[in-house]
Amino acid sequence: MVLFTNPVDALKMHENGLPFDYLNVSGMRYNDQRTRLHKNMSVTPEEREAFEKLIAMGVECWMQPTTRDPKVSVSELLAGAHAEA
Repeated sequence: MVLFTNPVDALKMHENGLPFDYLNVSGMRYNDQRTRLHKNMSVTPEEREAFEKLIAMGVECWMQPTTRDPKVSVSELLAGAHAEA
């Protein structure tokens, strides 16, 4: 397991030789510089772009605040397709 504080750093590591198949996202709180995608997830434009690139590279990205919560696809959140967002 490798922990990152943001998807931008995860993208950099993936591009520079630390490949991974999936990314579990948590703790991306809202502030006035972020866009809310879900009640538990907000992104900056740079973070959104990093997620889009990771997904295009085949990395499965999901948001799951706790193990009791269901996994929510980040690609669905980016597309605005998740019903509980």
